Amino acid sequence: MKPLLPLLGLSALLSACGTGLIPAVPYSLPDINATLPVPSTASPMVVYSTTDQFASLPLIAKAISSIELKGDLVYLGNGPASTLSNVGIYIRSSIDGKNCYNSSGYLICADDSGQESAAKLQDVAITKGNLTSITMTGSVLNDAVKNRHGYIGFRINQGGTMVNDQINFTKINASIHF
Repeated sequence: MKPLLPLLGLSALLSACGTGLIPAVPYSLPDINATLPVPSTASPMVVYSTTDQFASLPLIAKAISSIELKGDLVYLGNGPASTLSNVGIYIRSSIDGKNCYNSSGYLICADDSGQESAAKLQDVAITKGNLTSITMTGSVLNDAVKNRHGYIGFRINQGGTMVNDQINFTKINASIHF
């Protein structure tokens, strides 16, 4: 009977994982402070940080069922031409450089034909200088966390930006569900 006890305990633990009995595990991630290396243009583009946001996640991340990211997004413009009012948030598991070029530590990817659509998390309405609390979920985000690689990018959807404008995503907290 003794050899069955460890198996019964493991079975109970695994069963609890799928029922939501195990609470979400909180995890803090580093801030993303993107200083835009180019002004917005008539051609749509996504500007990705070349910092891998999920490289420091523990190996157990491969076992997640879902993740939720919460944080504050703020746009800091440098003048009257800085009118950004809607930004798309994207995530890639790699920055392979297809249709992209590197500029000042950022990867700038053309999005003329919507090639970046598979990496899209969501669109966010913002007002220059004001914090906007956001929550992000989705299969693209889950896959990036499971692979422990994720590069966050921003697309100018509406309004204009200038060189050195900033889009900052701060106080990023993840709720990881197993």
